Amino acid sequence: MTIIHDGVTMVVMDDDFVSLFLLLSCQHPSILALLLQAKLKHFLSLEELRKRDRRIPHCALVVARQSSFLRLYHSRNEQSFITFTGLDCSTFEYLLDKFRPLYHHYSPRLRNANALKGRPRLLGPAACLGLVFGCMRTRGSLFVMQMIFGASHSVLCLFLQFSIRLLFKVLKEEPLAKVGIPSVDEIQ
Repeated sequence: MTIIHDGVTMVVMDDDFVSLFLLLSCQHPSILALLLQAKLKHFLSLEELRKRDRRIPHCALVVARQSSFLRLYHSRNEQSFITFTGLDCSTFEYLLDKFRPLYHHYSPRLRNANALKGRPRLLGPAACLGLVFGCMRTRGSLFVMQMIFGASHSVLCLFLQFSIRLLFKVLKEEPLAKVGIPSVDEIQ
C-alpha cells in the first residue's frame, strides 16, 4: 500500500511497519499530522474496501417482483402491515389510490413519464409508497431496505427521493393531513 502526503511517498508493507510508523508518529509532528488526516480507507486494499462497503450487491438480492414487501402487501395482514409501515391496510390503500396517478405521471429522472421509453420501473407504486413508510419505521437503514425490496442501493436512493416528493404532493392536497391552528371554539 502507498501513502502520499505533501509529495512524500511512503510504502506500508505489513503490520510491523505500521506499528513502527505509529511509534515514530509520536516523535515527529509531521507524521502525526498525516495520521490525523488519514482515514481507515487509506490503509485498506481494494478488496478490503469492497468487503466493508455497506451496500448489498444485486446478485445477493431477491428479485424485486418477489420481494418481502410485496409478499407483505399482498397478504393484507393488518398486524404485519402496521408493524412495517405504521399504517393499516385501508389507510395505505387510501394513500396509494392518490399516490398511483402521480407515480404514473412523473418519473424519477424526468418530469413527464410519458417521455420514457425503455425498461419498466423496478419498483411499482405500492413498493415505492411502502419504501417511504418502511424507511421511516426502520430509521432509514438502506441496506435493510435492499433485502426487503430486492433493489440495489442506487435504485433505492433514487426511488426513495422520488417517492418522498410524490407523497408530499399527496399529503399537501389531503385536507386531513394539513396542520393548522385550532379555532377558539376548539380550544375551549
